[in-house]
Amino acid sequence: MDPISIGIYSFAVLLLMLLVQGMPVGFVMALVGFVGYWMIAGFDGALHMIGMVGWEKVTSYTFTVVPLFVLMGNLAFHCRFGQEIFDAARAWVGHLPGGLAQGTVIANAFFGAATGSTVAAAATMAKIAVPEMEKYGYQNGLAVSSVAASGTMASMIPPSIAMALYGMVNEQSIARLLMAGILPGLLMAFSYTSQIWLRCYLNPKLGPALPAVTWKERLISTKGVAWIGAIFVIVMGSIYTGICTPTEAGALGASGTLILGFASRRLTLATLWEALRDTARTVGMIFAVAAGAFIYNGLVAVSRLPDISAEFMSSLPVPSIGILIAILFFYLILGAFMDGVAMMFLTMPTIFPIVLSMGWDPIWFGVLFIHVYEMGMITPPFGLTLFACEAVLPNVNAREIMIGRVPFIFSDVCVLAILICFPQIALFIPGLMS
Repeated sequence: MDPISIGIYSFAVLLLMLLVQGMPVGFVMALVGFVGYWMIAGFDGALHMIGMVGWEKVTSYTFTVVPLFVLMGNLAFHCRFGQEIFDAARAWVGHLPGGLAQGTVIANAFFGAATGSTVAAAATMAKIAVPEMEKYGYQNGLAVSSVAASGTMASMIPPSIAMALYGMVNEQSIARLLMAGILPGLLMAFSYTSQIWLRCYLNPKLGPALPAVTWKERLISTKGVAWIGAIFVIVMGSIYTGICTPTEAGALGASGTLILGFASRRLTLATLWEALRDTARTVGMIFAVAAGAFIYNGLVAVSRLPDISAEFMSSLPVPSIGILIAILFFYLILGAFMDGVAMMFLTMPTIFPIVLSMGWDPIWFGVLFIHVYEMGMITPPFGLTLFACEAVLPNVNAREIMIGRVPFIFSDVCVLAILICFPQIALFIPGLMS
């Protein structure tokens, strides 16, 4: 069997195995990659490839940014900063139609900037915001969907773990990718709050407005999030100016969050241990998937499948925009069935050469990919943020969530179309970096 056929069949086998519930993703990719490489380059070549992956890839300096960002997010999560962020957002926009739902979106954007974790943002705000919205008579579909949808913004708004992984997999500047997510993340927040305001303005029963508070109360509420905002500014400012690498900025962010947690007496030795334990679990999972993915990527490279795919796509008599939409639609469907990190490691070795051959900016494509990645998080049957909400809200009605998420998916499609038509939204801030 020729190498290209082995590459194609191995991808099909890998997808089938990954669709089997309970199969460890990293192990499956490593197994398929090793066997396929063995068939092409021999047993000794496959063993040598595994040794190279274990030393050169997973232990590289670039990967150190991941545990630091994860640690920063877990510290913010266990320090329960989400309540203060939500209270501040509520004070500023609670008096508007659907104000609590809009406040949830704003709080999730801010909390996502503090944690970089979609699951942490969704789970935290589900416990804080949904009971509050139920108290004031908000429709359950709107309440839970606003949390689940806006929780995905943590993957776009820096410091984003997903952006960092995309940069590592495709050897792109992590600093520029993080900066590229700022304006698209704000655009997402604006689209969500706008459609919530419009729907609740037309139907006040969907999400009634709360009594307005004074400007003094709004300013007082802002004090609770000032220090968290300062940490974000320090982390992103140091990356933007080039003072720190993303890894060094991640260390600054984790240290700052740790100090703030102890200073505010929200962090104890017990909660610190929980944060460290959760960080070890998450990082271990990511690194296991990464190790397996790099082994599989060795098979993909030796099969020449990326080169053949790029040549084939470039020769098609189809406008490049058509190819781009087809790739993004493929990711949307795949993301509904597969974890986004695994999807990234699995497909990028084949897709990214196509991106380069089509002349697309890899930073811009990264933003588009992360946005579709986010859409998959609220799309059943996988729907990671939907699962996170259901885990902390056992009495929630799944059917109401499914109906309530539709307007948010429509907003996501609109944002995706805008980002495709106007690449400078993603490229403007990275273009200002020296």
